[in-house]
Amino acid sequence: MKDITFETSIKKNIIEKFIWGKKGDIIDDVMTAKFGIVFLEFASMEEMMTKTEVMNELIRVQVC
Repeated sequence: MKDITFETSIKKNIIEKFIWGKKGDIIDDVMTAKFGIVFLEFASMEEMMTKTEVMNELIRVQVC
């Protein structure tokens, strides 16, 4: 794993995160690898729906 990045627009929604993945970790299967848990809170249902539709763009795991 190269890095985990959070877009500015999702950072305000993060209420807690537990990241155990580290830079340099070897990824055997990109479809099942797990690097942490992020808890999010949204101001409205509309905000939640809008952001969850593009979550893979807002929180990205960069692989080598």
